[in-house]
Amino acid sequence: EPALRSTLQKFELQSGVPVQLHFSGHGQPLDPDVQIQVLHVLQEALSNVRKHARASCVAVEVASLPRWRFVVSDDGQGYDSQILQADAQAHVGLQIMRERAAQIGGTLHIESAPAKGTQVILELPDAFGTSPALQSAAADPTAPLTHAS
Repeated sequence: EPALRSTLQKFELQSGVPVQLHFSGHGQPLDPDVQIQVLHVLQEALSNVRKHARASCVAVEVASLPRWRFVVSDDGQGYDSQILQADAQAHVGLQIMRERAAQIGGTLHIESAPAKGTQVILELPDAFGTSPALQSAAADPTAPLTHAS
């Protein structure tokens, strides 16, 4: 939690965009190596808001009910997600977020529409710590990310 709060304060200072942080639930604590990967995904989502969204506010939701879910929402200009999916290789930051999510056994969803803002949703599995991806991430969180075909 302190690392997330620090990241959000830094984002506010750099972008001038206020952030609301919401916590809910009482799930099991995340492994420190998984926390690092989650933080990197959230940092990339915030970086995309700062660079592209033209947002006036951002909300970050952290829920553990018991499944962990992290949502970064903005009220910015949004985009046509169909166009983005058609040219996914050109959007390196989004690809890296998806790879980081997969590395820890999670899934990443992006919802957006022109003039409707964007939501980046990271969900972690229910049976936390049992997937091979989680075991691999815990063994070496600094290992290079690879693209699974």
